[in-house]
Amino acid sequence: MTDMDQMWRERRSDYWNEAVRYLRLIGNSGFMFSIYVAFILGAYYYSIFLDWLSPSFPAALVFALIMTFLLVRSPIRTFLKEADLVFLLPLEGKMEGYFRKSILYSFLLQSFTIIFVLFVLSPFYFDRIDARVGMFVLTIIVVLAVKYWNVTASWSEMYLQSGQSRWLSILLRSVVAFVFMWLLFRHAEIYFLAVPALAMVFLGWVYFRPMVQKRTLKWERLLEVEEGRLTAFYRMANLFTEVPKLKNRVKPRQWLSSAVEFPFRRRSVFTAFYYKTFVRANDFFGTYMRLLVVGIIVLLFLPQGWGQLVVFLLVLYISGMQLYTIWGHRTGGNWEALYPIPDGVREQSFLNVVLVLMLVKTVFFGAALFASGLDVWKSVLGLVFGVVLSFLFTSVYLHRKIKTA
Repeated sequence: MTDMDQMWRERRSDYWNEAVRYLRLIGNSGFMFSIYVAFILGAYYYSIFLDWLSPSFPAALVFALIMTFLLVRSPIRTFLKEADLVFLLPLEGKMEGYFRKSILYSFLLQSFTIIFVLFVLSPFYFDRIDARVGMFVLTIIVVLAVKYWNVTASWSEMYLQSGQSRWLSILLRSVVAFVFMWLLFRHAEIYFLAVPALAMVFLGWVYFRPMVQKRTLKWERLLEVEEGRLTAFYRMANLFTEVPKLKNRVKPRQWLSSAVEFPFRRRSVFTAFYYKTFVRANDFFGTYMRLLVVGIIVLLFLPQGWGQLVVFLLVLYISGMQLYTIWGHRTGGNWEALYPIPDGVREQSFLNVVLVLMLVKTVFFGAALFASGLDVWKSVLGLVFGVVLSFLFTSVYLHRKIKTA
């Protein structure tokens, strides 16, 4: 048992040592500056947003939906590795303490997220739900209790074989959690809240507990969840720095690949490669499109003014930082050395690709400014700023970053 406890602590420590290194790189990438600016803008527009909301806005329903998502989504971090399917499987009977630590660790980590979200939403809560601080603290305690139930239920679902059974179980948890949260934020009478609370107790003893007692643990599912959490972190870190451990994932996207075909010339080899990489590998395209859609939505709904231009440039800058990670993408080996092409051609091809992609985003963001009803001269100024930022980011910032890498 002591060996298992020590192994769990060592694996947790190894993960966080690696995670801290990546978080430092993210902090040094300029991302923290973006966070500071976004925080200042958010604080300024928060009160404006609350004043703009209609008195009939269903605040309780919104809180219930947000909390239900955070409560039901309860992945268990076990720090398992692929080789454990062979070497640790025979020791499953001795790993009760190991898995208990994983459950508690997952609960604590996810509880921090819930507390953070509730504090971010606290002005909204005090304005539309309840102005009493004591009630807010009590709400946090109750939500965390429901979270613990969901985490333990999520662990029980690791004993289910079929994906359909797991989804049905998750759906059941979602319904119970939503009803409880909706009644909680509606300030329903205690006897109404007792109904979903008793339902959770009943399901825990009659439905989830027998899963653990009568079934065997599905190690493949445990490893799948663990790899999914690691991949999610690596993908986030890969937006700002190269992550060698991130497995290359390729999506054909033939309709887009055909749109970036180039005639075979010496100077177009790397241009074609970087466009293909953007379209097909590691979901660079998906991240680019998500940032584009989020930026457009925010620009359309922000109050008209200079804040829109700041958000315009902020999202454009974050997008440029995300595109920089394409430079470090490898398909295996030092393949670029095979081409008899000067080193400067590769760098210039990459900078041109990033410039084009940032200019495309600038055009869409400029159109969003016009569509939002912003003054024409401010919209044009935003376009000019976006073009200037795109050129400076690629020709100055990325050029220096590549040379010093």
